[in-house]
Parts: sequence; structure tokens; C-alpha cells
Amino acid sequence: MNYLLDSNIVSDFYDKDSTNHLQIVQQLGNLNDDDQVFVSIISLYELEYGYNNAPEDMK
Repeated sequence: MNYLLDSNIVSDFYDKDSTNHLQIVQQLGNLNDDDQVFVSIISLYELEYGYNNAPEDMK
């Protein structure tokens, strides 16, 4: 099966303080070896934009 992750999922995956972090890590860990996970270029742009515009103390 193929999965397309949105910006919120990717953000929460990398944010260990997120309330959804552990659930996302567990769900991704439960995927089968033949499953594929994708992130769209739009999500990558949104994450880059958010990072570049975040206050320094939040980077």
C-alpha cells in the first residue's frame, strides 16, 4: 500500500514534544516492508517555509 503524509504528520513525526509523535512513530513502525511512504513537494515547501519564518528560539 502507498501512503502520502501531509505536513502535519511529518511535523509531528519530528517534534518529539507533539502529543501525536508517539502514535505516528508506532503507526509508521507497523507498516509492512512492501508499503511505501511519500511526502509531497508541497508539504516539504510548507515545512521549509515554516522553519524559515519561525522565531529563532523555536528552531
